[in-house]
Amino acid sequence: MKKIGILTGSDDVFPSAILDHINEKMMSKASAEFIKLGIVRIDDLSEYDIILDLVTSEIPYYHSYLKHACLSGVTVINNPFLCSANDNFLLVKFAEQLGIDTLKSAILPTKERPQGTHSEHFRNMIFPIVWEEIFDYIGFPAVIKPNSGISINHSFIVYNPEEFHNVYDCSGSRVMMMQESVDYDETFRCFVIGNKVLTVYYDARKPVHMRFYNGEHVIPVKIRKTIEDVSLKFTRAVGLDFNAVDFVLKGKTPYPIDFINAPPKIDHTHMPPNVFSWLLEMLSDMLVNKIKNNANVPVGIFTLPKETKTVKETKKAKLN
Repeated sequence: MKKIGILTGSDDVFPSAILDHINEKMMSKASAEFIKLGIVRIDDLSEYDIILDLVTSEIPYYHSYLKHACLSGVTVINNPFLCSANDNFLLVKFAEQLGIDTLKSAILPTKERPQGTHSEHFRNMIFPIVWEEIFDYIGFPAVIKPNSGISINHSFIVYNPEEFHNVYDCSGSRVMMMQESVDYDETFRCFVIGNKVLTVYYDARKPVHMRFYNGEHVIPVKIRKTIEDVSLKFTRAVGLDFNAVDFVLKGKTPYPIDFINAPPKIDHTHMPPNVFSWLLEMLSDMLVNKIKNNANVPVGIFTLPKETKTVKETKKAKLN
C-alpha cells in the first residue's frame, strides 16, 4: 500500500485530522503516518511515496531531509527546492510579468552589514543613499516589511520619513522591502490546493483570533473570480501545490500583498468550521490522487537526464 508521511511543527490538530481522514476514509488507497527523523544518511531510502510538509522553511534540517527525499524519487508537497522563491521583491516582479496588478515596491539595502562582511564588500553600493528618491516613488503612507520569511511578523506602516527611519534603523542586517500602502476596503485570503480555490475574508494584520470574518457578508462574484484566477495563476506559475495568497481590495480592484504562504497556518480555534473542513477534504484528496496518478514533483534546481533512474529505483532494481 502507498504511504503518506506527514511532517508537522507545533500545530497538531490539522495534521492529525489529515492523518485520521486518510486512514479512516481512504484506507483502501493509502495510509498516512507522522514522520520521525533521526540522522539521515546519504544512501537512506525513504519509506514514503509522498510527504506532506506542514512546517515552515525556518527549520533547515527538515528542508535538507525533504530535498534528499525529492532526489530519491519521493513526491514532496510543497517542493522544498522552491523555498528560495519566497522573496517578496522577486514575487512582485514575477506577478507583474504575469499581468497581475501589483503595488509599487522597492528593495532596501540592509541597515547593518551582514555577519562576516566588511566595508570593502559594499564597494558597488552608492552611499549615501538618496532616500528622497524612494519616498517620491513609493509615497506615504508606506509599508516596510522583510523581503523574505513571514513578513507580517515585522511589517510596519509608516506615514513620513521620520517614521520610516525609526523602523529601518531597527532592521539590523535583515533585508527589507518598502511598498505602497493601500487604503483598503476589505481583505481576503485565497487558499489554493492543486486546482481548487477558496476565498475567505481574512486580515493578517489583526490579532490571530480576529483574522477570519465569520459573518454572512458575501464576496461579490466578480471580485471573487479575479482573486481566485490570480491566486491559481500565480501558484501554478511558481510550482506550488498548497498555498494561500493575501489580498487587499481598493474600490473594485484586489491587489495581492502576500503571494506565498506555503504552507499556510491552519488554526481550527479561530477558523470557520466550513473553511477547516474544506482544507481537510481538498488536501487529503490531492495527496491520494497524486499517489494514484504516480505524480512526481520536479526537483527544481537539478535536472537529471531522462534516462537517469532515481536512487530509489536503482536500489529497488538491485534488490530484485
